[in-house]
Amino acid sequence: MPVSWKASLCRTAALLILAIASGCGDADEPAPPGPVIPPRHLFRVPSEFPTIQQAIDSAKSGDTVLVADGVYTGDGNRDIMFRGKSIILLSENGPERATIDCQADGQNQHFGLRLIMRENQAIIDGFTIKNAHYNSGAAIECQSASPIIRNCIIFRNTGPISGAGLRCKNASPRIINCTFAYNTAMAGGGLFALAGSAPILENCIIAFSGDGGSIHLGDGTSSARLSCCNLFGNAGGDWFGRIAAQADSSGNMSVDPMFCDPDGAGLFLQDDSPCRPSGNSCGVLIGALDVNCP
Repeated sequence: MPVSWKASLCRTAALLILAIASGCGDADEPAPPGPVIPPRHLFRVPSEFPTIQQAIDSAKSGDTVLVADGVYTGDGNRDIMFRGKSIILLSENGPERATIDCQADGQNQHFGLRLIMRENQAIIDGFTIKNAHYNSGAAIECQSASPIIRNCIIFRNTGPISGAGLRCKNASPRIINCTFAYNTAMAGGGLFALAGSAPILENCIIAFSGDGGSIHLGDGTSSARLSCCNLFGNAGGDWFGRIAAQADSSGNMSVDPMFCDPDGAGLFLQDDSPCRPSGNSCGVLIGALDVNCP
């Protein structure tokens, strides 16, 4: 498990008072970014609830849905709605171990996750979301909701209209250490924002979007703030439009992230990747996965 992911999991575990990982005793480590939600109840998938949606439906704001290792498919594990609840959706062991596979296409459309009712203190932490196909906001849709999304891989999703990876409408989510790769949309293969949205991206990769560019701001009221992000190889543009001025500031860059095996979904980094902590001016891991090629 990458060191950075373990550190993040340990901080989250301490916050939730969960003994799901070892080596979490660094009392001097800063608290995770974003809101601190007092722990209430823990809902385990699949040992207690067979699907993610069933666990969310049973939970209340402030509760945690803890998802074990596995590939989650079918009804209840796609088209997931938070239903106005600020829930922590957390995987036990990171995005390389917990996958939401929507198994969708143009004839069988499904999205991954949707937050549309001011779930501003929700957290989504440690998932791969792939193979969603939905007109707009295929993998994740945030509408009037501004959650934290961190340590996630958004992979091979399709949004024929906009926002294959993430669509924001009147929403300002904080996106931390996420990898968006091989997503395709007419506008915003990685991310699409409109209606006064102002997403914040930290230590993220948006790479190899099949169409629609990396980030598309759909109107003059929206913005995006990026730091220590790598936008590369996106059909339709990397640093373009109203994010162009951020290309060479705040540790941002546009270089090949050097994934191990992107065609085989191997999104760990090669030894000399610029996204490894020692390979960039920020000195941080950029993206969801560290160096770990076979």
